[in-house]
Amino acid sequence: FPAWDLFEIHKYRGSSIAERRRPVGSLETSRGCVFNCCFCNKKMYGNSFRPKSAIRVVDEIEHMLDVGFKEIRIQDDMFSTNIKRAKAICDEIIKRKLKFFWTLFNGIRVDSV
Repeated sequence: FPAWDLFEIHKYRGSSIAERRRPVGSLETSRGCVFNCCFCNKKMYGNSFRPKSAIRVVDEIEHMLDVGFKEIRIQDDMFSTNIKRAKAICDEIIKRKLKFFWTLFNGIRVDSV
């Protein structure tokens, strides 16, 4: 995991429009996208999808909460590429009773949920 304890996390904030709680941390749970949308620049990098496991993602979320983040922004290109994995992440968050705000700024397609 990143050494968040070395950062001054109280300085981390999101955009004033969308942020709800400070400090705000960013997290990638996967990289890449299997879709080929005409408006997206991601297609020039190929269409591979490289996810972290659901357990790894929630371990990282828990670590971020332990160091003081109050909101987490998921920065994935396509969070819902593998809907079973997305549900497993949500189930694990519920199982561990983690309480935090989170946002997906991109990475959701209507036909993938």
